Formats: sequence, C-alpha cells, structure tokens
Amino acid sequence: MDAPRNKKPFAELFAGVTGADIQEAIQKSGYPLQASVADALRTKLAEHDQQAAIQEEWAFVDPETQQARSIDIFADLPMYKFETEANRPKVLPYLTLLMECKQSELPYVFFLRGDSPGAGSVFPEISGIQNESIRVFSKGDEYPPEFSYEMSIHDVLGAYDLDFLDSPTFYAISAAKAVRRGGSKLELTGEDAYRAITLPLLKAADHVRLLSAPKISDDATLLRFIVCVAVVKAPMIGSFLHDGKSRLLSLPWVRSSRLEPITETSKKARLTSIVRHYDIIHESFLPAYLDRLIPDMREISKRVVNIGEVIVDGYGMAGDADETYMDIEPLPSDRHQHLKGRPFGAIRRGSGGLGMQIENAWPEDEIAHIDFGEYCDDPEDVD
Repeated sequence: MDAPRNKKPFAELFAGVTGADIQEAIQKSGYPLQASVADALRTKLAEHDQQAAIQEEWAFVDPETQQARSIDIFADLPMYKFETEANRPKVLPYLTLLMECKQSELPYVFFLRGDSPGAGSVFPEISGIQNESIRVFSKGDEYPPEFSYEMSIHDVLGAYDLDFLDSPTFYAISAAKAVRRGGSKLELTGEDAYRAITLPLLKAADHVRLLSAPKISDDATLLRFIVCVAVVKAPMIGSFLHDGKSRLLSLPWVRSSRLEPITETSKKARLTSIVRHYDIIHESFLPAYLDRLIPDMREISKRVVNIGEVIVDGYGMAGDADETYMDIEPLPSDRHQHLKGRPFGAIRRGSGGLGMQIENAWPEDEIAHIDFGEYCDDPEDVD
C-alpha cells in the first residue's frame, strides 16, 4: 500500500473545503467567461490581421466618486496603417473596445423598439477631436458663399450607410435582470442590470474620453471610436409589442440605450435627453459580432483619414449633403471670412433620412433670396 503523499502547506484545505467546492465556485463566477471572451477576441482579431493592445481588468477612475474601478476587458485597435512619417495621416483613427462579461442561469430581459430613442446616428461614441459637428459650406454658385449648415461627425462620415453602425439589430429601451427573491416566482430588476453592465461600461467610456481629450500641443489628432459591449452567458429574451400584445423573442444581440439628462444650459432649444448606446451580445455570438464590427470600423476609419483636414478644422465645403464623406473638402482660404457668420441651421439624419433643423436661424432679410428646395420637399415647410 502506497504511503500517503504529504501535501505542501500551501495546498492544504480547511473548514471542509474540497477541490470540487472550489471548482464549482470558479464556474459560478465570471472569471472563466472573461478568459474565454478574451481568448475569442484575440483569435478573431488575428483572423482579421488586426493589431490590438488588450488588457484584462483595465483600471479606470470613476468620474463621480474618483475611486479606481476596473472593467473586464479593454482593447485598443489602431484602424489605419502607415509606413513612414511622410505618409502619416492628419487624423489617426482608433477603435477602443470596452467589454464587461456576465453569466447567469436566469435571463436578461430587454424591452425592444425598432428605432433608437435618439434622433440620428450617435453610435459609436467618438472622442479625441475638438468638434463633434462639422460646419459645411456649399460648393458652386447655387447658394451664396456665406450659406452653411452643421452636420454631426457621424453624418459627415456616413455612419448611417454602414450596417453595424446604423440599425443592425433591435434597440432595447431598457434592460432588466430576472431574479428570484423569497419565492419561486421570477421578478425583473433594472437596477441589477444597470449596476452590473450599464454603469461600468459607460463610466469606463467616460474615462477613455477624458484621457483622449484633444490637447493644443498634440502633434497628431487621435480619433477614437468607443464601442461598449457586454458579453453575457445567459438567456437573452426580448419583449416587444405586436398587435397590441406583448410577445417574447430570443435573440443574441441588442443595442441598449441609456438616456442621460442635459445638465448644461444651451443656446439651442434642446430638452430631449442625451442618448448613449452599448451592445449586449450572447457569448456564442461574439465571433459573428466581431466579423461585422471590424470591416465597418475599417471602412469608417478610411473615411476619417480621407477627410482628416476637415475634421481637424471643423469646417469644409461639399455639394451633396447625402454623401458628405465622399464630397467634402477643405474650405478655401478665400472663404474663411464667412466663418464669422452663423450657420443657417443643422442637417440631421433621422429614421426618415436627412432633415433640416433651424437653429440660430438667419434674419429673414438675409435668407429671402435663397432657394431651399434642395433641402426640403416643400420650401414652405421652413418657417
């Protein structure tokens, strides 16, 4: 009979704890899922020949409490390659992925909508540039040289014609977690989902925005697209209204929304909340998700490089508002004098296409001679 093997002091277990107990506790925790997601991310990025700096347990500072916190996975992807400093673009695009991993035997429930609660495209978040909108002057002599309008950076870059960035899946106006409390019946709590997923993702995004804020001394502009993703190993159930009845739908991907209040006064008469988006996907869907994410982010990054000078300046000129990223170019110096005036308004893309919003409108005598037929089906609608 073999003599009992002496255990090392650091391998001894006490209080009735067994190796099986520890394994069970590990499997119930999120750590194996986090490791699996990080490995799947590295594998898929390698398939796409995409460089990335990946760090697990990435630390950030909570902007409200000033306490250090961490998010499960941080990945920073340079989206444009250049060989020498001579062909270094004016703006260098990056994709920053912030990922939180959660698992549960009980489902996450999403209250679905067909459209975003916000007007126009605001996904993904963008940081690192001075101007979140571009002032666009018209080419040619169809409009007076001082005529201009504002467009969001998302619309200028044509985010609306890239499936991943526009409306690739259902929007979730709210997310909840199913729990059992003191009985067998399920209850839904939005607080659990908010604290476990929404809060860490968006606070981490706020920290990225803070770190990547543009500085006057910077030699180059680094534009960052920030994509927040929760990867869950749990049932994903959507609830939507159809023919007056609540229906259930299982799905691997939703784009969830977080509405935040406006806290600063503005000259623009805006009362609607600020809309922020983040994606929630099932663990099994991660490879397919990345296969859709990477090509579209590369495409929009090419557009960033192509119009880098306009992005840095914050203004340019274009002939076609519907495909600005293909047409816009730097504003000639002989038209810089018109920057002193105000833009007529803003052109924004909603679910129905481009539309003019009149903000900071010109006085009537300044616009009486302008034909706005190109921008409105019925010019009389502009009042």
